[in-house]
Formats: sequence, C-alpha cells, structure tokens
Amino acid sequence: MYIPPHFVNADRDEALAFMKRFPFALLVSNGENGPVSTHLPFIFHESEGRIVLTSHLAGENEQAKMLEDSPVLVVFSAPHAYISPTLYDRKENVPTWNYVVVHCRGNARILGGDEAKTDVLERMIAVFEPAYIEQWKGLSAKYKNGLLGELTAFEIDVTKTEACSKLNQNKSDAEQARIAETLSQTGDAATVDLAAYMKARRKGK
Repeated sequence: MYIPPHFVNADRDEALAFMKRFPFALLVSNGENGPVSTHLPFIFHESEGRIVLTSHLAGENEQAKMLEDSPVLVVFSAPHAYISPTLYDRKENVPTWNYVVVHCRGNARILGGDEAKTDVLERMIAVFEPAYIEQWKGLSAKYKNGLLGELTAFEIDVTKTEACSKLNQNKSDAEQARIAETLSQTGDAATVDLAAYMKARRKGK
C-alpha cells in the first residue's frame, strides 16, 4: 500500500484496536483469472508476536478453493470522509478524502475437520455475540453437521501489517481543527466517526 510519510501509522496497538472495532474486512487473493475477493468478518489473536486472523467462508465460494498455503491480503477499513478545499486556508487546494485503513498480508491455511470448524465458529460467537452461545449449543447435531459441511474455515499468519491514517496531518493545526469540527457537525455517522479519529490524533500529539 502506498502511504505518504505524513500518514504512516506505526502504532501497532492502534492498528489492532482498529481491526477489532471494524472487523468486517475484504479478503483478497490471486485467482487464475486475476484477483478474487470476499467480504468477511475476522477475529484475531497474537501468537509468538505475530497476528493470526481467523474467519470462514462458504465452501462453494471459489476463493475457498485457493486459500491453502496461499498469499492473501486483508483490508480493514471503515470511517472516511470527503474533504472540501473550502476548509483550507489557501484557495489553491483541491478536494481530497480522509480515511483510516489497515492492510494485513500473510499466508492462509485451511482448518479442516468439524472440530476445527466448530472451534472457529464458537470463537467468533464469543467475540461478536457471547449471549448466543447457549442457543448455538442447543441446536441439533443434524443442523450443525449440515452447516459445518458447507463452510471452509481458515487462518492467516500475518507477515506484514501496514496502517494508514490520512487525517490532514500535512495541514496546519488550525486547518485540522476546522476540518474535524466541520465533519463532526454533518450528522453522517461515518463522517462523524472520522472526525473523532482526527480529534483523537490531535490530542495525542
């Protein structure tokens, strides 16, 4: 990912917090006819200092058939906003876009067998809706077996993480404050969220 120096975010904890907050990401891999992608929820843990991403997808998905020992890219993104040039001090400026994104590259491996698939599902339930676990455990074996047979669970050993926070760091403090305040007043959830990231970054300077 191309990241201008102003916008590089080298804070690992911030990247992990972002991934946890916005877990619905884009999985990208190389197919015979070009890139293939699927939008999926991810959970993660750290093992020996490395991030391990976990998810599952439909077994009928063509991407499921190309994941074993395959290099992949996972893109975590969410808040973003259009930035009007009228918010800058000088007229000689153009429209741009602010955003926060984390890219994880690594190698995928399939987690085969019903036990491993069940473990993945139950770990994801524990993250996204812990209260559902009792209902899940009460489902019939027939239903669960049918479900497990239709999905492919996998893990990704992350070998490289890149985080970009494009939040007008290359502009004056006054301009940053003006832009953040303007965005926070829009009423649009994603734009207001982006403004909060801008304000948090300025406070942390």
